[in-house]
Amino acid sequence: MRMSNQEFRNEYLFSVTMGHVGRMLDRGLITEEEYQKVNCQMKEKYNPVSDGLISESDLQTRKNRAIMGSGKEAGSLENKED
Repeated sequence: MRMSNQEFRNEYLFSVTMGHVGRMLDRGLITEEEYQKVNCQMKEKYNPVSDGLISESDLQTRKNRAIMGSGKEAGSLENKED
């Protein structure tokens, strides 16, 4: 199956948008609930071929890093508490 130019563009815009939103979540600028809301809105808007699997797995990776206390997310949280 080959992706059309419009499908590629939609996939790209969805990925870029959710990357920025993910960084906002990492920095504590938005809540996980707000992240999920934007994710749903962007899925509706761009209808990504991947169905947003990347953004959902990325969110799970962020959660795992925070739980394990490693990665830049955990480090940035520690700095905020000081």
